[in-house]
Amino acid sequence: MTTSLQRKITKAVTFNASYMKFMYDEDLLEHRTSNRYAVDGANKPIPTKMEMQTIRRQGKNYSDNITLYFVSDLKTGPLTHKIVTGYDYIQNESPIGNSNYNATGYRRVDGTAANFALPPDPTKPPPAIPYVAFVYDKNGNPVPNVPHFDLVNPDYSISEISGYINTSTQNDPAKYYVHGVYIQDQISWGKFQALLALRQEYYTDINRYKKTDEKKVEQKALIPRLGLVYTPIEQVSLYGTYAEGYQPQPAANVGAPEIYGGPFDPLTSKMFEVGAKTEFFEKRLSANISFYRIEQNNTLIKTNDDPARPDLLRQVGQQRSRGIELDVNGAIMPNFSLTANFAISRAAISKSNKPEEIGLLNANAPKAQGGLWGKYTFINPDLKGLGVGAGVNYTGKRNTLNAALELPEYTLISAALYYSIDKFKISANLNNVFNKTHWVGGYDYNRLYPGAPRNFLVGIGYTF
Repeated sequence: MTTSLQRKITKAVTFNASYMKFMYDEDLLEHRTSNRYAVDGANKPIPTKMEMQTIRRQGKNYSDNITLYFVSDLKTGPLTHKIVTGYDYIQNESPIGNSNYNATGYRRVDGTAANFALPPDPTKPPPAIPYVAFVYDKNGNPVPNVPHFDLVNPDYSISEISGYINTSTQNDPAKYYVHGVYIQDQISWGKFQALLALRQEYYTDINRYKKTDEKKVEQKALIPRLGLVYTPIEQVSLYGTYAEGYQPQPAANVGAPEIYGGPFDPLTSKMFEVGAKTEFFEKRLSANISFYRIEQNNTLIKTNDDPARPDLLRQVGQQRSRGIELDVNGAIMPNFSLTANFAISRAAISKSNKPEEIGLLNANAPKAQGGLWGKYTFINPDLKGLGVGAGVNYTGKRNTLNAALELPEYTLISAALYYSIDKFKISANLNNVFNKTHWVGGYDYNRLYPGAPRNFLVGIGYTF
């Protein structure tokens, strides 16, 4: 639900207000992999089988958003100003009653289920949590709570899930709210335009909301943003921009070091960008080129080095992205349009308390990618209304979270046919013409995302 109000107070000052209410209701039943391989009796992966799980989740979430701001147009000598001053408030709440009912892991002799663990070593001190033996099959492998999915001989039949050992958990109610005040001045002077903006933001995250030990986690940040545009001639604009970002870590992560580790610093970022925008062929075609550098500090990732604490987190010192992007869009001739883009970038870890990580490329971040699409409409009277299109998309090699797995580059060809008659328009698109097998992303051998095979789409449109 959204409502808004605009009121012109004077000739130069306008007031704007808006309110949005968002309500989310989830009732989920899912049967899927656990994103890991099955294990044998020695707790070693079986690469031909995947662990499975069922997830039942019910929950509600409510969000309220309020925005209030003034827009003022004024002049000071040769300078023209458009000043925006405002306040906004965001509140998000997950009430009592949200819960999960999940089945996963391996069966134990006491009728429960858990992730598989080897018996304790008798030469070492006993574990803090008493060990409960697992159920084993005739081959000496632990019996899964939810049957494994066999990658060699897949079975896609529907499973009966009532016999699984489920664990019911109630989600803690949660609430956070953010509010901030800001001022922004867009200044124009001849061939120059400048943007000066400053925002003071306050974050309040309530840990263990509505519990007896409820605790507020409060954070704040002053966030600047600067920009400059120079237009030497009408068809060319040169620009530069600088912006900072700030995002607090969730209260659950900050307030539960026994689970997640920490304490953790907030996520911060800096972005620099310079570029140029041009227009050709009587403004029918535009081209943009930009150079950027983005630094992000304190990203949280799982440590994956303590089986007894699977949710343990650590912070990567800094991730840095640098690159160049080129975009072209428009019509070279009235009946020939072109869209092209190309990017070269390097996104890697630049600071870390683990020296071996420095220089590693981020997962799913190709060094090069681009695309080209052209559409030609025939002007010959005998072919009136007929058009053809063709294009190519390229994505370079990418890392995953597994050092041994690199996703290969791929190039896809697509084509299209268009026909218009009176108010009707018919289109037919053929994507991945040569049926190229490719991977659009992934994190490990058990979490790879294949791209779509050859496919076609037919559309019919009518203009009233």
